[in-house]
Amino acid sequence: MNNAGIIRRNNAIDFTEADWDAVLDVNLKSVFFLSQAAARHMIPAGGGKIINIASMLSFQGGIRVPSYTASKSGIAGLTKLLANEWAVSGINVNAIAPGYFATNNTAALQADVKRQRGNSRTHSRGTLGRPEGPRRRRGVPGVERRELRAGRHPPGRRRLAGPLTKSMIAGSGTLEPDMSRRSP
Repeated sequence: MNNAGIIRRNNAIDFTEADWDAVLDVNLKSVFFLSQAAARHMIPAGGGKIINIASMLSFQGGIRVPSYTASKSGIAGLTKLLANEWAVSGINVNAIAPGYFATNNTAALQADVKRQRGNSRTHSRGTLGRPEGPRRRRGVPGVERRELRAGRHPPGRRRLAGPLTKSMIAGSGTLEPDMSRRSP
């Protein structure tokens, strides 16, 4: 599971190259090279599973987090590429795109009541997730759900409902947001 991530906040017009590079190195570059290293072991072993953590900002864009949004959007594209390329080797590559969680990274958002009200429209429950996770575990795509194994499902749309406010699944080259809980 590729779950490392950092964030830097500033308006896009004032964002520095150093902050851009720091975020892309941790959030995107490391995911590629760790996945590559894992695949080098998985291919001779006959397969494996890689799960990447993207973000709902892969779909929404975000505000004041240009490098984070770019890196997590890059995770979505990278996941599709790796799923397409490595499926023939039995490697299933998936991504999860959770919504906001109450962590140090979202302290500014938690303190901004106006933005919190606006963000409540994009969350199924209108609240931030908890880092300790849901009370009842519903599974991780590609790990506990056999139907998500690479090459085992028909082409087309696949969704996994779960405790995340938004999620996306990639398997055998398919990546889509879970819109089943979104209100009209």
